[in-house]
Parts: sequence; C-alpha cells; structure tokens
Amino acid sequence: MIRATDGYAGTILSVDLSSHSIEKIPLDTKLCKDFIGGHGINAKLLYDLVKPGIDPLSPENVLIFGAGVLVGTMAPTASRATVMAKSPLSGFIGISNTGHFGAMLKFAGYDHLVIKGKADRPVYLKIDDEDIQILDAAHLWGKDVSDTTDMLWDDIGDEYWVSSIGQAGENMVRFAAILTNKFSAFGRTGMGAVMGSKNLKAIAFRGRKAISVSESGRFMKLVNQNLQNIFSQHEAAIKHFREQGTLASVLQSGHVNYIPRPELHTEAFELQKFKDAFRKGNIGCFACPVGCKAWLRHREGLEFGVGCTAGSISLPYGFELLMETWADIAKSADLGRRYGMDSIDLSAIISWAIELYENGVINKEDTGGLELIRGNTELTTELMMRIAYREGFGDTLAEGIVRASKKIGRGSDVYAQHIKGLVVPRRFGLDLRAVLKHPYQFGGIINPRGWHPDAYQIV
Repeated sequence: MIRATDGYAGTILSVDLSSHSIEKIPLDTKLCKDFIGGHGINAKLLYDLVKPGIDPLSPENVLIFGAGVLVGTMAPTASRATVMAKSPLSGFIGISNTGHFGAMLKFAGYDHLVIKGKADRPVYLKIDDEDIQILDAAHLWGKDVSDTTDMLWDDIGDEYWVSSIGQAGENMVRFAAILTNKFSAFGRTGMGAVMGSKNLKAIAFRGRKAISVSESGRFMKLVNQNLQNIFSQHEAAIKHFREQGTLASVLQSGHVNYIPRPELHTEAFELQKFKDAFRKGNIGCFACPVGCKAWLRHREGLEFGVGCTAGSISLPYGFELLMETWADIAKSADLGRRYGMDSIDLSAIISWAIELYENGVINKEDTGGLELIRGNTELTTELMMRIAYREGFGDTLAEGIVRASKKIGRGSDVYAQHIKGLVVPRRFGLDLRAVLKHPYQFGGIINPRGWHPDAYQIV
C-alpha cells in the first residue's frame, strides 16, 4: 500500500449517500503506478464503479474527486484537482478540474473522494480530517452558491473549504457547475447536475495533516530550481498575468484569430478600464507563484472572485453575447456564478437561442414572449433565471444544446456547434468546420503545438 510519506495521503474516502455508509480504503500501490495522477486514478475508479447504460442523473452514477501526488506539496503550480462522473451533457465520461480543492482534500487525509447513491433529502458532507458526517441541508436548499457558502462558514467556521452547487445544480441543469469557496469552478460537463441529482448541496472540508515526500531535501532542491526557472524565464509573462489575469489570453488569442481582435470592440475589451474599475487584487491557487485569478469589486456593489477571467467573463459575455460594458459583463458573470452554471455553456446556449431567433427558427411563442437580442443585460438575466429554475423556455435550454435542438427541431441543430455535447461557441470568431479543416491554424483547440509563436508575445 501507498505510504503517506510518498506524496500521497494514502486513502480513498468512499461515501454512499443512499445508505449513509462511509468507507476509508487504503490507496493501492499498483493503482498509483498503473494510472498517472488524480486524473488517471479517477478514470480507473469511474470505469470500475459505473455500469454501462446508466442514466447520468440516476443514483447509479458515481461522482469522483481526485488530486495527484504533487498536490499539497510545495511543487510549483501543483494545485489541480479533477472531478469525474458520467456526463449529463454527453453521456460520455465527464471531466472538470479546478485549482481550489485538491490540497485541502489531501490535508484531510484523502487522495480521492467517491460519492455514490442518492440521499433521501438535501444533505451536505462535512469532512474534518477523520471525522466524516452527512448532515441535513434543508436550510441550504434553494440558496445560491454565495449564500450557501456564507451560511456554512457561519455555522461551522470559515477555515473549511466549501464546494457547493446553486439552484442550477439542484434542478439538474445539464451544464451546472460545482464552485469551491464561491469562485473556483468545476465548470464543464455538468458535474453540478450530478451532485444535485444526489441531493448533495455542498461538501465542507478541512484538513490539518501534512503531505510528506520520501526525499525531502532533494525534493526541495528541485522545487527551488523550478521556481528560479519560472521567474527567470517567464518574468514578463507572470507580471502580465498578475496584472490582467487570464484576460491576457484575450490579447494573445487575437494573434491566431481564435477570437476577433479586442481593439475592434468597445469599452468591454479595454483592459485598462477593467483593471481600474474592477480588479482589486489577485487570488492564487495553492502552490502557484502566478496568482492569475481576480478579485473584483465595483461601485455598484458587486464583489466576487473569478477563477478564469477570460473563460468566465470576457469571452462568454463580451464576445459571445456582445455586452457593451464591463459593468454589464460583470453583472451577468456574477449571476451565472451564483446560480452555479458553467459560463461557457450558459453563454453559448443563450447565444444559440438568439441566433435561432435572429434567423426565424423560433419566435416569441417559443420563448415565452421574450425578444432575443444580443447585448441586453435584462434579457440575459431573465434567461439565466429561467434556465436555473427550469421555467418555460429555460427548461428547454437547461437540457444543453444537443437535447434542446432535438426538442425544438426545425433545423435548429444546424446552428448548434458542439463536440459530443460540449459547446464550441461560434461568437468566439470561429466556425467549427474551419477548425477541423485547418487544425494548425487554430492549434490552440486541436493541437497545442500548432500555436503560432506570436500568440505568446506580451502586448
């Protein structure tokens, strides 16, 4: 068996919500050697535990969180954790990851968390090192991600990390997300819907154990060498990402036509205005020296953190929905975050619906009286609410782009760009057929080595 001094915590925590049973399974050495990292072991566990043909939103699906061997150590940038289940969007394996989860899970003593079954009522899972409890969450059900997290911090203490779902996850919106500490999202593939299908509102976890390695002196020497290399070879890039966060990628992407060049647009893409008006600080993932996540604050009362500024704010709401100002973009991003939805899928399916409306495929009778136009914050807010609560036309959109296009029919699938149910947003400036025809021109999607060197220039 794996020893705790090998970089692993050494235990898989398995929780069955149907029977309220809890099992702590020693992490097998062979499993670690045969399947690399938290991602690899997650995939093996999922393969063994999920039977073919099950409904992704049934109790038979299994939700598995995992962190790799370097997570929780001082290894630079080793922070990512992965969650897997059968995806409600695609019916295939669903994978999502974030930088705020794995370290605390390992400090509690667990490399992987396996959640089975379905609770008979809303519950949350509390992990405090060896003490594992399944607790009532009736008072949390119906609350958004921010309120859920704050209420749990008030109840049990803010030293716990809290991963929760919002109303979208509760209502099993197929692209619902799981957010840790309000801002760091397991966004893609609908893992929040799986969590909601199990009546699991949140996971609150705290750990106080150390993660040790077998040759600590040699390990720390390598850590310091890597840190020196990061700062000596990438100083300009780090400075830029600290100042602009992942919005730096908006400028870089313009070099390879991944998105229209930001200078062609209005206030929304003037990054200095964003920095002056909104960005008030940085948030770094565990052991990451960059700190590209942003803490945003605005005079209208908005205050929230974002895991990926480009992926959750500028690209979805600016380029996809063509909102005019940073204030409108931030309001929409904040609401989608609170409801607990993946910003890429959410904005893309709203954009798709607008495109159908623009081309006469659907009308006000289909949309419940809504006139679908781009750049309208009030419309976006209304559609988000209807999607999160599965009301009217929102119930159709909550099914994801493949199922929604089948339900609408009328050739709506022609406008639906996706890969196995995961959207490829058209308003990013791409036609999917062009990507597939010229993979190296758009190498950031098909082949990372296909990126043109200019994409890495600091502008």
